[in-house]
Amino acid sequence: IQVAEGLKVKKKLSSEKFQWLEQAQVFRQRIQTLEKEKNNSFYNTKGELSKDASLLEEQEASDTNHRMLHRSSLYEKLSEAKKTVGKLRQCLFFAGVGPSYMVKLQEMMDSSDQQISAFKKEQKILYDELMRQEFILSKEIAQAAESFDNWNHQE
Repeated sequence: IQVAEGLKVKKKLSSEKFQWLEQAQVFRQRIQTLEKEKNNSFYNTKGELSKDASLLEEQEASDTNHRMLHRSSLYEKLSEAKKTVGKLRQCLFFAGVGPSYMVKLQEMMDSSDQQISAFKKEQKILYDELMRQEFILSKEIAQAAESFDNWNHQE
């Protein structure tokens, strides 16, 4: 009699467990469906949020492309300056005598100096522009924070 009761309890537990697993599977499928609907509604709606999100994604892609181009341009300019300084170093290593050597050396030094000065000037202009933008953004953030505080105090 006890063995028969044990089998009934075991069957009852396994049927409860089976029902629970079926219910979990139904919930998983429902979650997947809801996530798909959420993603579709977010990206397919013509709402303001999706427009802003797409604009931000485009801006991010544009900024990334600009940074890559700027990085390659910097690398190119620095390698060119390095080559010019290397040529000057070689010329100094194989020191010659005479006015033609001195003129050639002076021209190479001037070329190197101009190239490095131009690079420094470009970077200074870029730095100043970034500092100006940072100053403007910090003001805008402070104004937005003040607006949010005022908004919060009104409620």
